[in-house]
Amino acid sequence: MLPDVVHAFRKNNLIIYLLMLFTLISTAKFDFKNICFLLFCDILRYWSTDSTSKMRYPFKETQQFWWLGKILFHGRFQRFMSGYKHAGQSNLTGYLNPATARINFALSSHIHINEHPIDLKIPDIKGPGIFHEMIQLISSQKKNSYVLTFDGKKLAPGLTDEAGDIDLLGYGPEPLHQQHEQYTKSKEIISKITGVSKSIRDLRQLIAKQQYALDKFTTKAASEPGKNYCYVIDSIKTAIYRAKSTIKDALATNDALFGFIALLQNSSGYCTDKMVNLSKTKSFVTLKEPRQVHSSLRLPETEHVPHHLLKQKSDEWFNLRKTVKVTGSTAYNALGIDGLKSQKETFQYINNQKEKPAPTEQRRSENFLYVTH
Repeated sequence: MLPDVVHAFRKNNLIIYLLMLFTLISTAKFDFKNICFLLFCDILRYWSTDSTSKMRYPFKETQQFWWLGKILFHGRFQRFMSGYKHAGQSNLTGYLNPATARINFALSSHIHINEHPIDLKIPDIKGPGIFHEMIQLISSQKKNSYVLTFDGKKLAPGLTDEAGDIDLLGYGPEPLHQQHEQYTKSKEIISKITGVSKSIRDLRQLIAKQQYALDKFTTKAASEPGKNYCYVIDSIKTAIYRAKSTIKDALATNDALFGFIALLQNSSGYCTDKMVNLSKTKSFVTLKEPRQVHSSLRLPETEHVPHHLLKQKSDEWFNLRKTVKVTGSTAYNALGIDGLKSQKETFQYINNQKEKPAPTEQRRSENFLYVTH
């Protein structure tokens, strides 16, 4: 049997772990009470039986592990840890074959887990009041010491509709339930606005389709004089008119809502009209001539205008540009991104050591393509 076991471990690239196990056991370093090892033994016992009804769980440690997992994480923990089991298979109850089960861990049903004989008996859900179970536990453990703590955040999710509404005795922020209600109301307002916007989009798509149908029937009416398409054409024109009228009202509604929101937020940047006066908006700044900037800033005659306020292509801008060694247009070559040769030529020209080389024919064509000089 051992050669077959060694061959199976080697086939699955796990032979090194088998050697580790033998080494730990032989050197008395392996803990046979380890919970992972005991859970592994339960899996071995599960797969060694010919029917799930014959499965027994002899280890108290594993039963306590599953019981504590249920208390802390509820049924989701059991379903996740157990796996699919025999999902999709049909057979008599108690006669399922463990060999065909898809499991992660071998654990008993929730009924047996609830009936596990453990000393600590605490209900899953506990309302406000006196915890008599804890008083009884402390009274029976006179030799141990306990610390009384207050935990206002330990709530099981999904128990009530108001989960998360916690009172921290005045030492916390506003109740989470109140924050949730405010968020829900704000989300409803946004969803209404987006709903109107989606309706506008759908109506515009409808108008495009109706316009296509109108052109089609108009062409047919002109090419087929004997047939009457007047009713169809009038119906389509009426539908288009109604859709455009609805879009106009919806846009006006959205503009009014956004205008009120901007007013409540003390923001004057939102415009409900189609035309915007950029000179009155805070986000639009026009560059002025250096003389105008100099006078508006009330600078002394000997002081220059700040560089970021200079207007491009002005005389002052060109004079300032001549005094710097690297500009925005030459930074690419000066940083060496275009190669070491271009970087060397650029700095030789900057330091007046060499004339700037004439661009090649390929460079001229590239400059012409990107409209650069």
